[in-house]
Formats: sequence, C-alpha cells, structure tokens
Amino acid sequence: NEERGDLYGATTVRTSMSTFAFLAPDTPDEATRQIDEAMRRWSVSGFHLQHYWEIYARAQIDLYNGAIDEAARRLAERWSALERSLLLRIQLVRGEALHLRARVHLAQAARLAPEARAPLLSRARADGKRLRKVGGPWAGGLGRLVLAGTARLAGDDAAAREGLEQALA
Repeated sequence: NEERGDLYGATTVRTSMSTFAFLAPDTPDEATRQIDEAMRRWSVSGFHLQHYWEIYARAQIDLYNGAIDEAARRLAERWSALERSLLLRIQLVRGEALHLRARVHLAQAARLAPEARAPLLSRARADGKRLRKVGGPWAGGLGRLVLAGTARLAGDDAAAREGLEQALA
C-alpha cells in the first residue's frame, strides 16, 4: 500500500487488526510503533475510521500489557468523538467498540474487591445488552459472553455458566 502511495490503505492496515499479529508473538512495542508511524502521517482534523482503529488497537495493547486503567482512560477520552463521528452506525464498529469497552470494565472490576465491583459491572452489563442488540449472531454471542463475565464477577456461577452456554450456541 505504501509503495503505491495509498495512505488510506497503509494507515488502515497498521492501525486495525494487524495489531494482533504483533501481540501474538509478544511484541506489543512493535504494534505501538506501527500505530505511531501510521498516525503521524494521518489527518488530525475530523474523526475517521483510522482514528477508531487507533483507539481500538491501542486499547487492545493496553489490555495485553495489563494497563487496564490506561485502556479505560483512552476509551473514555475518545468515546464522545467516536459517537459524534457517526461511525457507531456501522454495525461492525459499534459491536467491536461495545465489546472492547465492556471488556475494559470487566478487567477493571476483576481487580477490585467483590463489594466494590457493582458500578463497573453495571456498565459492562449495559454494554453487553447493547451488544446483543447490534444484530448478527457474532454480536449476540459476544453480548452473552460479556453478560456471563458480569455474572461470574458478581459471584453468580450458575448464571455465568448458562451465559457461556448461550454464547457458544
């Protein structure tokens, strides 16, 4: 893409799912470098799909590195810009974004004492319910998976098991 001068394609590749290709062999710093390099060349005006991919990829790297609060901060800071961009009208973007935010809430809750988890579990549960309404079996399954996670962290193992079975179905 870069050899052909395709900035759109090159930026998209470096900021989207290719992040997982760097996380799989445990090279999160290379994933970050790729994103940094791509976004240096991308527009700072407006909010484009590449900005969404950047947020998504960086939050994935944060979760991988155990930087849960950084992932939460990153999503909170940019969520309203994502909403204003209208990109959440795209089913895939809406589903991925809700799933990511729910996972961040679950990761935050898991670090707390059980009695302190309720606000984060409530947020994750709300995103799980929204995710189920996104449409498509993939989003419904991910929504059920999130709800199973909230049940597990709330101490309801039976509901967690049932949620996991529903997610698998």
